[in-house]
Amino acid sequence: MLGVPIQLQIEQLFKSKHLSDVQLVFGQNKEIVHAHKFILILNSKYFEQEILKKQKNTQPPFILELPDLSKESFEEILTFLYTKKSTIKEDNVFSLLKLSSRFGILELEEHCVDFCLKSMCSNIRCLTLLQSAISLDHLRLLDRTEKYLEENSISILSQPQCLLEIDYQTIKVILENKRLRVGEIELFYRLEEKRKMICEQIDNFKKQGLQTIQLELLAKQLTECESLFKLIKVQLFSINQIKQISLSEPFQKGLIKLPDLESIENDEKKKNQIKNRFGEYVKCKESFKILLLVSTRDKKYIKDVSNSIRLCGMNKIEFINAQDGTPSLEDLMNYHSIFHFSNIEYHDPVLMGDNLAKFVASGRGLVMCTIHCFNGIKRNELKGKIMTDNFLPFLGGKQKCYNRRTLGNVLNLKHPIMKGISKFDCGELSLYIKPNQIDPKAEIIAEYDNGTPLIATKCKQEGFGHVVLLNFFPVSDNVWKNDDFWVITTDGSKIISNSIDFVTHN
Repeated sequence: MLGVPIQLQIEQLFKSKHLSDVQLVFGQNKEIVHAHKFILILNSKYFEQEILKKQKNTQPPFILELPDLSKESFEEILTFLYTKKSTIKEDNVFSLLKLSSRFGILELEEHCVDFCLKSMCSNIRCLTLLQSAISLDHLRLLDRTEKYLEENSISILSQPQCLLEIDYQTIKVILENKRLRVGEIELFYRLEEKRKMICEQIDNFKKQGLQTIQLELLAKQLTECESLFKLIKVQLFSINQIKQISLSEPFQKGLIKLPDLESIENDEKKKNQIKNRFGEYVKCKESFKILLLVSTRDKKYIKDVSNSIRLCGMNKIEFINAQDGTPSLEDLMNYHSIFHFSNIEYHDPVLMGDNLAKFVASGRGLVMCTIHCFNGIKRNELKGKIMTDNFLPFLGGKQKCYNRRTLGNVLNLKHPIMKGISKFDCGELSLYIKPNQIDPKAEIIAEYDNGTPLIATKCKQEGFGHVVLLNFFPVSDNVWKNDDFWVITTDGSKIISNSIDFVTHN
């Protein structure tokens, strides 16, 4: 055998009785495959333990029984152990992954996971892989598919046919995920859509689903969730109206007692009574109009920030691009609050700043992102009275970047903007402003890990609206996958939606 590569020599031992010292016995028919101890021990944690255990008490050949496996099902595994070659295909990848995981064949397991991840090119494929990862209890595949789900949750869960492709256990894992960009009520609604699609399982599916949804907004008791479900079912309120009831302070404090709705479907009098009783809780937010005021050319940026704003339950969002022309005060007064960010120059930065100042002075709220409104780059800066007449919590100095920043001290844990906020990662680029002047009347709600203000608010005087400054660029890495912008699996969307909710209600 001189001159023959060692790997080729090992391959020649495959399926040969020559020098074999292990017998693998498969299935009830006791089919025998001859193998070699050193090959199995080198490549498999499972076989290493079993052979070393038997070695203490018995002489070769060592007999290892695998009664739950057939000889054919294990053939690809043995081929890989001897030749380091595998034929991974769509129809065998999950069986190979299961076996390689069971027998501790790490190299083959990695090949299988990589094959799965390379094929994760659609929403339905992601859910199929998630389902397989759950059934196999495979942590790496589960982690990667959940990350994809978190980044694409809005598009995935807006398609009820996607949920139709997967089993109940997978839906349970999705609903228990706290990092999705879809609100709890929306998940509840998608579950109901699937329930309708599989109507022969209506009652059982509804009960199972309601018991597992982690509704932080509706998390009182199962009976309350069922009552809210019935309010939707009998079409007393829309799904968004139900969300407003769930968000209302009286509901969260347990002051709203939901009625018995068993016989409500055919009782118009009861329907009217309930409409009158709960109507006040749904009128408010439905009437709010939010303006997304931008100075940018990137439509992906606008869509990404709009999705974050929608988390607070306000769906009447319109946008105006201040690079094309400056909206008049009359235009702005059509809205209850404004969310503003930019990344290019304004059509008229002075007039834009003056109109924003008048808007806030009228009692309406403004959320501004510091990047690039005031960053020392003259052509991009916002000007006018909003910058010069003490409306803002702080004024900018130099723009900082490429030094990753995360959430640091929270100075007011009870502030409405901080509700549900536990982590924030500004991303690899981490654009923010180092303020050179903080207004003594401002409240710094939270800081970065280096002590720089992250979230600040100010109300100039009684009768004026609140201004919130968010010291980061509001677009997430859901738009750019290179991790430059804030990380989607952290709470940037909640910071944005909570901020617009706060200034709208104050």
